[in-house]
Amino acid sequence: MIGYPKVSINILNWNKWQHLLKCLESVYQITYPNYDVVIVDNASQDGSVEKAKEWAAGKITIEGKFVQYRRECKPTSYIEYEKRDVGSGSDMEKKLSALPSVKKLIILKNERNDGAGKALNFGIKYVLDALNPGYILLLANDVVVAPNALSELIGVAMREPNAGILGPKICDYANPEGVPWSEGGLINYWTGNFIQRGPKLDKLAKGKDAVEVDWMPLNGALLSRQLLQTVGILDETFFWSLEELDLSLRAKEHSFKIMLVPESKIWHDDMSSPEYKRKFSGTRLYYTPRNQLILFRKHWRGLKLISVISFFILANFKYLFLFLLKSRNWDNLKTYARGLWDSLRGR
Repeated sequence: MIGYPKVSINILNWNKWQHLLKCLESVYQITYPNYDVVIVDNASQDGSVEKAKEWAAGKITIEGKFVQYRRECKPTSYIEYEKRDVGSGSDMEKKLSALPSVKKLIILKNERNDGAGKALNFGIKYVLDALNPGYILLLANDVVVAPNALSELIGVAMREPNAGILGPKICDYANPEGVPWSEGGLINYWTGNFIQRGPKLDKLAKGKDAVEVDWMPLNGALLSRQLLQTVGILDETFFWSLEELDLSLRAKEHSFKIMLVPESKIWHDDMSSPEYKRKFSGTRLYYTPRNQLILFRKHWRGLKLISVISFFILANFKYLFLFLLKSRNWDNLKTYARGLWDSLRGR
């Protein structure tokens, strides 16, 4: 479509089908006219794929705080691939290519959950090969997208040819007028601290239609095809968390810009809920120290590496002190220590 580069919208899903359907409903109501929607299901156990197909057939209605159900867009034609069948091609895929954006859906199914990075790469490699988009918009299944979100991102991308990663303001679904969940991110290269919200970022973004930042979360990131062909796809070593920081650092090393577009907005559900924090507390305890060390050793050099490792050691002493003072949850301590040990061993 002339003037509108093709975008593949890749939604990473793992369970939580109710969130997925809200996300889908919002995505199919965007104002941008040239896109494909791809669900990458990471071996969900809650019937997410079947629910998505029922939604596409118009059998499930979805209502939410920021999205209303549109019956006129249903039914939506879909094609479903097991991972082993991707790349085989089909007559159905050729038929889908002729349909308008709001009338087609592609579902990719992983046989098992091998981590977010590997699942995202599965989707990225598929669309680059099969759909040939100029950009890929990565979304988590628990976000709702504003109608103008993609148009705003593409508008900035068109006038900033070196922009390899662009992202929206990500608001808290439960408290949309409160502090945004993310406004891009900044890195302190001496302490190794990564921030994605707060007064500093708010001041940086205020009154601007686009601003350069250090990194962008992947639950709402627009990646250019040129970026992926230059720096490569995600590093699957990380498995869970910090893939976005690694990709952003590699982008900057190749002179790509990372841009926050405040007029583009999505709402992120579930992240601040006590249920989410309980569910992923063990995962976070293991992967946070492990992945921080992997990231530092990969990208930091010289005095900056010495500095961030020093701050990392101090932070671990602080964690140990608070553990002895308060929680004394020995299982948590073992999980945290295992993450450190596996990082040092290169696992």
